[in-house]
Amino acid sequence: MKDEIKIVLISALFILGISYLFFNINFIRFTGQVVLESDIENGSVFTHEDALISIEEAKGIIIWMEENNFSNIYLKDRLLLAEKLLEQVNYAEILRGQIQASNAQRFEARQALQLIDWNKIEYTDILVYTGEIESLKNRAINLRDGIMVVELRIENYPNLNLSVVENLLKEVQIALREERYNDGEELLQE
Repeated sequence: MKDEIKIVLISALFILGISYLFFNINFIRFTGQVVLESDIENGSVFTHEDALISIEEAKGIIIWMEENNFSNIYLKDRLLLAEKLLEQVNYAEILRGQIQASNAQRFEARQALQLIDWNKIEYTDILVYTGEIESLKNRAINLRDGIMVVELRIENYPNLNLSVVENLLKEVQIALREERYNDGEELLQE
């Protein structure tokens, strides 16, 4: 019986691992973010427009998550932080003289950034938040797929103690619903 549970969980982990690799290896990503990251590594400047594109992609991910019944409260928080950072970088660009602005706009920028070390913020910093949104989407998909694999494999083992596996799956589903991906992944490995 325990061997059958181990086989089911090992199969689920294998598929979960393959899914993780599929969504996280740079050469097979589906968003434009990889292009932007590689451009940065090659010395290209990450611009305001690039930041806007990255934020729009993150918004698209959140919409997709909603449409596919994933919880996304934390992702929305990350998006708000990315948008706030964009505003701060815009103000920093005004203060650095990179954006032409009136005296009133410069004053507004100084007021908005008085508690921030604005010399150190750049548009590339926005990728921290938008990249996290993409990563969390992939983890949510992998976790959901892992649950589905275990559910499908359970039927192949009629002698398995279903109540133990079902309780474990319920805990994993709750973790997924509550956006506790680390907990869900650990539970699925059990």
